[in-house]
Order: sequence, then C-alpha cells, then structure tokens
Amino acid sequence: MSLLEEIQRLGAKDIMKYLSIFLASIAPGFLILYYYKPDLVKEYTTVKIIIFSSSLTLPLLFANITIVDERSYEKDPSLETHLIAGALYTFIIYYVPLFAAYLFNWPFIVFIWVLLGLEAFFIINYLILTRKKLPNKV
Repeated sequence: MSLLEEIQRLGAKDIMKYLSIFLASIAPGFLILYYYKPDLVKEYTTVKIIIFSSSLTLPLLFANITIVDERSYEKDPSLETHLIAGALYTFIIYYVPLFAAYLFNWPFIVFIWVLLGLEAFFIINYLILTRKKLPNKV
C-alpha cells in the first residue's frame, strides 16, 4: 500500500485534525523564522527548520490543549476535540500578532509581548469562566 493510497483513505475528520495541528505547531514557527530571520530559513536544512519552528510554537500549543482539556473534559472526553480546540486557540494567538507584525513592521520584542499578552488574556479568560463558586458558610 502506497502513501498516496493511505492519504486518499483519510476522512474529512482526519484531514481537519492533521491540518489544524500543522497550522498550529509548525507553520507559525516557520513564519516567525521567515519574517524575522530569513537567512536561517535559507541556511538550515528542512529537519532543522521543522525542529526550530516547532520549538517556537509547541509550548503554547501544549498549554492551550491543557487548558481546553481541563475546561471541557466533562462535556466531551475525546482527545481529538481537545487537540483541534487547542490548535484553534494557538492558531489565533500566533497568527493575529504575526499579521499585525507584518502590517505595522513590529520588531521581534513587540511581537513577543503581544503574543504573550494574548496568551495571558486567554488564560485569565479561562480562569474567570471556570472558577467555582465557594459555598457560603454560616
């Protein structure tokens, strides 16, 4: 069985899962490298670029998957749903500052601060939405 036959047998759900993980894990890191250090993209091999790109994005992806997992595990315990939801949050958190950095010619430090600000907003939002009401003691 060839690789092409295996790809043709993938369903829409599988394609969506793999595409969302790629767009949230490797693609933002590659775009960051290409925008801020294009010489590295030309100089490094494909494997090094993939490792470097994923090292830029995987920490936030894992944090977002963990937050989504804790927040909605009781509603839907399937791992695929949490992976796609965490990837969606990571997609938004990375691509919005990347687009703004491209439009406004931001230096790298401004990009990082905006990225971390969006992640902090997401975490604070999670904490506010999931806080449990403490019982009143009389």
